[in-house]
Amino acid sequence: GHGAGSACGKALGGLPVTTLAYERLTNWAVRCESESDFVNEVLSGQPEPPAYFKHMKRINKLGPPLLGPFREPPQLPDADIVAAVERGATVVDVRATKDVLAGAIPGVLGIPTGGSFTNWAGWLLPYDQPVLLLANDVTRVRAAVRQLAMIGLDDVAGWFGPGAFLAWSRAHGPLAVTESLSAEEVFARAQRGELRVLDVRGTSEYEAGHVPGALHVPLGYLAERAAELPRDKPIALYCGGGTRSRIGVSVLRRAGFDQLLDQGGGFAGHQAAGLPVE
Repeated sequence: GHGAGSACGKALGGLPVTTLAYERLTNWAVRCESESDFVNEVLSGQPEPPAYFKHMKRINKLGPPLLGPFREPPQLPDADIVAAVERGATVVDVRATKDVLAGAIPGVLGIPTGGSFTNWAGWLLPYDQPVLLLANDVTRVRAAVRQLAMIGLDDVAGWFGPGAFLAWSRAHGPLAVTESLSAEEVFARAQRGELRVLDVRGTSEYEAGHVPGALHVPLGYLAERAAELPRDKPIALYCGGGTRSRIGVSVLRRAGFDQLLDQGGGFAGHQAAGLPVE
């Protein structure tokens, strides 16, 4: 009942149908020879449980609020983005990550709509405050609102269009641009002591192999553990392929970091380049 990549368990398969023979060959749980083997396997390498799981348990037990038909949030005046960010409102940029790297408003979380949107929105967004969205068009807004409702984040108070970026620039200057570097350049600069490398993947991924000397904080814990990170040098973030690291950049910008870089291609790019792995 859970899709591949779901945080509900480790190594969940993506096949719509299966057979006992296939599972016997491929399923770690079926290959265990004893109860103790099964217990050890099921407790190791599990993904970190997203913060919204506790809310889901409550909603599943008590029942969700009746929302009625789909309600599209209103588009807000562009100039209102300034006051919203300054008062610490939860604003989510749902554009593609490449667009967020090219120009973002500091203090706004960048979580792109797509397959992992609900997972990271559930990790990083509060359940006791309204949410505001920032998008290039209403299509992404509609998709985001529907996905957020699936995990109980029902209070989307409104959204800002692309004119909000100009309004922010007029009030506070240029948007934040995040440079994307190759794995080779990040590794070389780290070896020279010019920057620090931060791995935002899950613990089991990190333990299976990581960039030598990389700091490690899983993306879901990054906001609460940001104070642990050094500020004396630029930080280059990487994940598996690129999405989580770019969300992580927005999390750290919201926490006041300004020397941030993105390692394009993530750990897969590091391996493909033949660089050392710890």
